[in-house]
Amino acid sequence: MYKAVLLLVIICILPLSSIGETLHYGVKTGVTFANQDFDYTFGSPDFYTHTGWNIGFFAEWRLLPAVSLATALHYVQKGVTIKVSTPSYMRAPTGRLLSSFSNRVDYLSLPLFAKFSIPLGKARTYLFIGPRLDIKVGQKATLGFDELYDEFESSVWGGTIGIGQAFPLSSCVAALVEVYYHHDFTEAYKTDLLVVKNRAWGILVGVEL
Repeated sequence: MYKAVLLLVIICILPLSSIGETLHYGVKTGVTFANQDFDYTFGSPDFYTHTGWNIGFFAEWRLLPAVSLATALHYVQKGVTIKVSTPSYMRAPTGRLLSSFSNRVDYLSLPLFAKFSIPLGKARTYLFIGPRLDIKVGQKATLGFDELYDEFESSVWGGTIGIGQAFPLSSCVAALVEVYYHHDFTEAYKTDLLVVKNRAWGILVGVEL
């Protein structure tokens, strides 16, 4: 597993050692709308979306005018929100019936994308798809989820697919807007009674140089 992580890091770093017009890099930030699928032996509960940050940098190597290889390193917050009924004697005068509790798992995400661009006037639309390795780096939870998250796998394999738009600001700078979806191939937690998998989608904005 750690050899695979090292290989992905090397792949991310190597393009930065090259100089040329085919190398582009930049930063992105945005929000992730995450949830977790809890597959119990005796049924599956309903949870709610957790909103977290997604911040990172990327490098892109143009192989052909419309085809690129891109790598990145992102800090991504995933997790789930739980809503529980508030006892009647604790309710505020507004009559609030539910209390929300956010449970968060933090990952360093290392994707490797194939990127396909479609020029549309001065702007450029692109599609990207590829594998992703998420490495667990932290958590913040309540209602017993902290004990569960302690047992989460240290890393998860998944895939990412998305679409973006690049708007040129100058001859060498472009603004980016992206929408992406994260699908996990492996479980974050698995026992005979319970299987947990992350899922998320999000929106990113960034700058490409």
